Amino acid sequence: MKKILSGISRIAGHTERGICYAALLSMAVLPVVVAALRPFNMAIPGATSFLVHIFLVAGLFAAMLTTRAKEHISISIVQYFKDEKLKTVLSFAAGFLSVLVTTVLFWNSLTLFVYSPATRAVGIIPQSFFKLIMATAYGVMALRFAIYSARGANAAGEAGQDSGWLKAIPFSGLLLGSVLALPAIAKIIWGFEPPQPFYSWVNFLYDAALYIGTPLILLLILAALAGAPIFVVIGAIALVMLQAGGREPETGLIHVFSAFTNGNLIAIPLFTLTGFLLSESKAGQRLVAAFRNLFGWIPGGMIIATVVICAFFTSFTGASGVTILALGGILFIILQKGGGAGAGHSEKFSLGLLTSAGGVGILFPPSLPIILVASTINSILFFMGETVTYTVIDFFLGAIIPGIILMLAMIVYGVIATVKVTMPTEPFKPKENTALRRSVFEIFVPKVIRNFVMMAYWVIASVKVKIPPVEPFKPKETVTALKGSAFEILLPVILVGGFFSGILTLVEVSAVSVVYVFIVQVFIHRDIALKDVPRALLKAVPIVGGIISILAMAQALSYSVIYSQVPENFALWMRQTVESRYLFLLLLNVALLLLGSFMDIFSAILVVLPLVVPLALVYEINPIHLGIIFIINLEAGFLTPPVGMNLFMASYRFKRPFMEICRYVLPFLGVRMIVVLLVTYIPWFSSVLVGLFG
Repeated sequence: MKKILSGISRIAGHTERGICYAALLSMAVLPVVVAALRPFNMAIPGATSFLVHIFLVAGLFAAMLTTRAKEHISISIVQYFKDEKLKTVLSFAAGFLSVLVTTVLFWNSLTLFVYSPATRAVGIIPQSFFKLIMATAYGVMALRFAIYSARGANAAGEAGQDSGWLKAIPFSGLLLGSVLALPAIAKIIWGFEPPQPFYSWVNFLYDAALYIGTPLILLLILAALAGAPIFVVIGAIALVMLQAGGREPETGLIHVFSAFTNGNLIAIPLFTLTGFLLSESKAGQRLVAAFRNLFGWIPGGMIIATVVICAFFTSFTGASGVTILALGGILFIILQKGGGAGAGHSEKFSLGLLTSAGGVGILFPPSLPIILVASTINSILFFMGETVTYTVIDFFLGAIIPGIILMLAMIVYGVIATVKVTMPTEPFKPKENTALRRSVFEIFVPKVIRNFVMMAYWVIASVKVKIPPVEPFKPKETVTALKGSAFEILLPVILVGGFFSGILTLVEVSAVSVVYVFIVQVFIHRDIALKDVPRALLKAVPIVGGIISILAMAQALSYSVIYSQVPENFALWMRQTVESRYLFLLLLNVALLLLGSFMDIFSAILVVLPLVVPLALVYEINPIHLGIIFIINLEAGFLTPPVGMNLFMASYRFKRPFMEICRYVLPFLGVRMIVVLLVTYIPWFSSVLVGLFG
């Protein structure tokens, strides 16, 4: 029996991966074909509709694979606990919640499928078919959460713990989730008028959600800290708020489906694929060689190269932690060896710079966080009935100058920190300094001033400045290195030029980036064998599935939050309590810094930004300025001890104690906080390019 189940599981896994890969590749190829046919006034009928629904398929199957791999994005403080029994209990509580919520999502999605209008989405395929896929995906995730939690109980039993009662917990979540989903089940069976006693039970659930909604939400937040997947917690909060407001069961899932078919979000998985294809190839090594030859002859040249290269990679992956893992090793070796010019930079400085440099890239196109910020802010403004006037291009423009300032600040500090100044150690002896005494200077200038000037002269003459090591400029090697990395260097030029010129849409730019990098790395440089491409895709799938799952639930949460009028009421209370706009910005800085220290940037944007947008309107803060403040603060939070995500990434990558990494990063965190304050309190940095080109 076990062999049969194992065989079925393998077949299901291969089928899921095949469908997910096919959907991702279709999303990459179709926009490129559409863009290529446009100059000839040719079009593919139904291409847009096909593309958005393929995005739904890719997102849902990626979410299922992410569940299978147990890699959903989560915040977990459980890892810091020493009590193994407590860790086990909290882990199963998180698993139980995951089963329960995805079960409710399954039934509510099924309601959406049953009551969907008879419209056609792609050719002869009705749109309801894709809603059925959504219901199936949540059903599969519920079963997997239950099975994996039960396996965890077996592991606990093997470790000597009493696990019998734990095994039943996950599967009881399926039953309890179905009970809580009775409003959806009753509507599927009987429509809007279920018979007694079901009608009374449905009313009781609505009333219960109204009266115990706030405690439930607080409990869900604690569950998130205990390790429950972020998308589960967000979905649960949205469901509680909507049910407390008396909304129909499928209301939240309408907005989830809307997020899964939002064409503007297709760029997110495609840019993620681009970043992972680059990281799986030798593109990083070629770029390092090129920038090392370009800047290595300048004092501090490898610092410049390190910051630029890290920014390049992070702008595509959207996650500075990926940059640390992909490029940290080779850049650390080069910084330590001084670019081949003798003694290099200290270990302390090199680790601090590499841990900090990756975050610069999220402020440059085609940054995924900027796309998410633009989409989230515009969605909230739309739900609030406000006029949406800014596009993703405007947010990209608004981030460029803050990004340049941050990059220059990192480079300038890095160069200054590595310049060694040796002061004289011998005491100043004025009688031995006769160069100035034997002159009219001695006659007309008082002795005190004479001695002071002579001491200054002696100090300046004695100071020794040691410039960081450089290597000679080699034109031939530089040209060779540039030729080797020409395709990688051209990538941002092509994408930024195509996007800002209006030739390509954002989705087309993201698709071009995937196809371009695929051709370059597989067929031109041959860094990735064709048979190894699925491996790169598989590494990207958990990021795609995790982000899109959160994004879809965040759409439902945004609607439920706005519908409940909580942000508006909170904004009015804040306005009465905190009158100063600058004090509000300072409080926002502190809150986002703390938030970024324990939550990933994608979750923070999708969960917290909807709550902040109404506040920003009250204090008359420009949406673009708010978005840039949000991003630059959160990335600084990744470097904030004791739980900054990049600190753990660096500790893992460089195999150094966590507290050492924290100490090494502190000076760079100080530099970043200065830039954060500049960007926060001088809106001109975020608005000038929007005014010129927006």
